[in-house]
Amino acid sequence: MYTIKMVKNGKDVGDLEITSFSNGTDPVVLSYNDHNGFCGTVYGPDYFEALSQIREKLSNENISLLCKGSKLNVFPGGLESEQSMGEISYEEVQGNYIPVNIFEESNISEIDPNCSYEMQKDARRKAIRGREV
Repeated sequence: MYTIKMVKNGKDVGDLEITSFSNGTDPVVLSYNDHNGFCGTVYGPDYFEALSQIREKLSNENISLLCKGSKLNVFPGGLESEQSMGEISYEEVQGNYIPVNIFEESNISEIDPNCSYEMQKDARRKAIRGREV
């Protein structure tokens, strides 16, 4: 189980508890609960995409999660990500790719509240293209 801080308009609004379990058919199943009534279950091909679904639901309430998986410069890829089903992803820092756990805590200053899965995917593509030059 992971506990991730939630912020809205720069202010702490509580914690989100995330539990992973198997239902026998989907690769990743995450259950979440914030003790304020926001709860549910998401399914995905990997942890990163499942977490992104939770982030998208929270963004409708202008809430961001303070975790590495919410950072624009973090995205899965490579063998370590594949073996961990996206739980270990890579943070791009000045052209270097550093493995991070997507549920690991991050500072509010590192999170763009508008950051979406698609923005992260685009940033990853740009970083890869930049390395090919």
